[in-house]
Amino acid sequence: MNLTGTLEELRKITPLHFYNWHKHWKSSTLIQMWKAACSQASVAPHVLKTILLILKGKPGEMEDTVTEGKRFSLDITNLMPLAACQALCTFLPLGSYRKAVAQYFPQLLTTLMFQVFYNSELKPILKDRALYAQDALRVLLNCSGLQQVDITLMKENFWDQLSEDLCYYHGVCFIAKTLSEYNFPQFPETLSYLYKLSVEGPRRSEDTVIVLIFLTELLNNFFKDPLPEEFLVLFINWINDSNPVVSRLILHRIVHMSPIINKTENVSSILIAILDAFLSKDDNVVLQALLTLRRLLNELDKVTYSLGTRIGSSYCTLMDHINGGIRSMAIRHFGQLVRDMRQYTWMVNDVVLEGLVPLILFLEDDDKRVAEACKYTLKICTSQLKWSTSRLLKDENYSFEMVVLNICNNLIISHRNYITDLTSDTLRFLWSPRTYLKRASVILIGYLAKSGGHLLLRDEIEVMLDVIERLLRDEDPMIKQLAEITYDIFKKKAHKLTSAPLKQNFQKLLKLFYIKKLKPLYNYNSPNGQIDSPTDSKDVKNDKAL
Repeated sequence: MNLTGTLEELRKITPLHFYNWHKHWKSSTLIQMWKAACSQASVAPHVLKTILLILKGKPGEMEDTVTEGKRFSLDITNLMPLAACQALCTFLPLGSYRKAVAQYFPQLLTTLMFQVFYNSELKPILKDRALYAQDALRVLLNCSGLQQVDITLMKENFWDQLSEDLCYYHGVCFIAKTLSEYNFPQFPETLSYLYKLSVEGPRRSEDTVIVLIFLTELLNNFFKDPLPEEFLVLFINWINDSNPVVSRLILHRIVHMSPIINKTENVSSILIAILDAFLSKDDNVVLQALLTLRRLLNELDKVTYSLGTRIGSSYCTLMDHINGGIRSMAIRHFGQLVRDMRQYTWMVNDVVLEGLVPLILFLEDDDKRVAEACKYTLKICTSQLKWSTSRLLKDENYSFEMVVLNICNNLIISHRNYITDLTSDTLRFLWSPRTYLKRASVILIGYLAKSGGHLLLRDEIEVMLDVIERLLRDEDPMIKQLAEITYDIFKKKAHKLTSAPLKQNFQKLLKLFYIKKLKPLYNYNSPNGQIDSPTDSKDVKNDKAL
């Protein structure tokens, strides 16, 4: 037989030949092709490359020339990957293919895992043909010196469960873990190929997920030293991926890899990427980012709280999130951050004061999880500032107005320079559509004005008056009542600004040296409170006695 001629014929094999090769076994030409393909080692690389090219396709997927997208249709030509998997079951065990199989092991392993996933999705349609890829993967393991891996998978009933399990991703993780347990010798080239594939970008989002799981599981099992920088960059790209499934999954995988990630020199870069994920439109990504960041901060081997202020600010942006679960988690994690940073007093106090307004206002949140998270975090924050507020946050003592009163009195004593900024922070919540936020912010801004109104400029007071005047027409009668009191406070402040400059300066100077504690103004009955009226509180009685 002319091998050169046969090779030329072999190179002309089409996808249709692969699908129909078992049907046309009587064709002498086709028989010669398969004999040549099976018996000649020199042909093996070309055959495997051809098969790998075919396996880039997804069973049932066809290009749609009209929509320039993809559509699903089962016919002979687009079932080619099934035939290619069936052919691999024949070629891979052959001695003449041993060298080529070793050469293309990473590509074959990864591609067959893709196909197993595709076929598991189509099992109701493909029926027995759905097992071709699974059979080919098992053959690959056995002819690559990994018989023990296949035996272990068999003992775990893995292959049967895999064909039934809707969540194939757990199967990918288990394969990678089992390969790692047997210290498979193909690890270096497999890791290199997975990295190359990740950088180039797989053709489908589900491929990206499989590569991500497989790569991270291998890294987690083989690396005990700091993670190489190039993989850190890859993780950051995945965190920023437009597919929320990819983002959420890499954030989840990072949690399991935290010991080796925390040893990385440039760990701050991945912390910043996680903070950027806080801005995702997908709530599940945001929640996973919160959990991942907290886990990394819990296990950091070295102090990397140079990012403390930025982390705190990122938590603050989530305290007003529409999702109550995200609000409560961000608030709790903010408190834990403050607790972790307590030794850095020069930094942590600024962080606390930046988050103070939402922590106060969301005490009145309708979602109990959020209200409880605020109490938890405010206890940490006020203790850090050495304020005696914690006892007022206990359920048996809680009154929203008394908490606000206590905090504002402490601000006058120790942090009066922040009152103007806190007033500005509160202003934006007056526009909230949430009733409890408008009520709470009207009360807080009133007390802030009472304690530090002399620090406000005329233009700032006029802005406050315009906003509060709008609330005088609010549909909620409680908001209207509270707004009237607050509006009167700002009116009096505005009137004082019309007095002679000398008198104004004297009043400001007097306030610097004479501190007058505030007294209750609103007699507010909090829906979340335990005390019916602030005047029932022991603190108020003490204040009146002063």
